[in-house]
Amino acid sequence: MSGPDENGYKLNGDGSYLFSIPSSVHWMAKRYETPFLTIIYNNHGWKSPKLSTLGVHPTGIAQQTNQFFVDFTPDADLSKIAEAAGGAYAKKVERADELRDAIHECLEVVKGGRVAVLDVSLPNV
Repeated sequence: MSGPDENGYKLNGDGSYLFSIPSSVHWMAKRYETPFLTIIYNNHGWKSPKLSTLGVHPTGIAQQTNQFFVDFTPDADLSKIAEAAGGAYAKKVERADELRDAIHECLEVVKGGRVAVLDVSLPNV
C-alpha cells in the first residue's frame, strides 16, 4: 500500500490492502497523528491472478472447473483491522446507495484528525 495522494485519500483493492500489513500502517498513522482515508475496493479475492491464468490458459483446467483459488473466504471486515491496530474509524458498505453518505462521513472523521477506512463490498471475483 503506497501512501495517500495529495488529497489524503488512498484507494486500493482488498489484496493490496492485506499485503500492505495494515496493522503496522495504522498503528504508525496513530503514533504520528497522520490522518488519511483509505477506501478498499473489496471484491473478496484476487481478480488479477484469475485474469492472468485465463490469459495464459484460456481453456485450462482452472477455467473448466472454475477453481482459481483466489477468493478470500470466509469474508472479513477489513476496516476492523485498522480500528483494532490504530484506533481508526472503521466503516463497511455493502450497498451502492450507502456509499455517498459513507464517504462524507469518513471525510469528516479525517478532517477531525483521525484515520478512516471504508471497506466497500463489490461483486465477488
